[in-house]
Amino acid sequence: MVNRGSRSTRTHGGLALMVLLIASIGTSALGQTAARPDRGFTPSGSYSVTDIESVSLTNGNLHLSIPLAALPPVSGGRLGLALRASYNSKLWDIAKKEHGANVLGGPNFVEDLPQLSLDGGWRIGAGYTVAFHDAREDFDAQPPSIEDVEYCRLTGNFFLKLVLTTPDGATHELRPLDYAPYQMTREYLWGLLHAVSG
Repeated sequence: MVNRGSRSTRTHGGLALMVLLIASIGTSALGQTAARPDRGFTPSGSYSVTDIESVSLTNGNLHLSIPLAALPPVSGGRLGLALRASYNSKLWDIAKKEHGANVLGGPNFVEDLPQLSLDGGWRIGAGYTVAFHDAREDFDAQPPSIEDVEYCRLTGNFFLKLVLTTPDGATHELRPLDYAPYQMTREYLWGLLHAVSG
């Protein structure tokens, strides 16, 4: 006699395993960008007991914000200037480096390289900074072959990211939503600014 309930359970379990496998393959294929952990205070995704500390519920970053000095707001206004010491426990960023295939005609592979970040640890200040970063600092891709249709564009230009750093150490990559200067095959360069090198 056949137990139909156990066959149905096995079928649903196999289907769930297949969906999970496909989802994990899809996320690893999109992993061409650098991993900068979220730093700073995130009001919606953090746990805090007092006003000084918060712990991110997504990546475990401990953020401390200790007020050192403050100026009162201008008469009739609500904005004042405060000097704070901020600490973020996420000290490392992950940069990616693409290597050529070991076997002729084989696929390239990407290596994760941990790098000590300037945005982790203690910061004392009250200012915002905006800076351009070379895209190769985050993802160092293999140079294209001379037969590649994008050879001139990739070797004759360098690609830049505009990054905003807030006083609490959080970094935000600024990309235009309605303008894409690069729209070719390499997804990790989409939306980046590029300039002619040399």
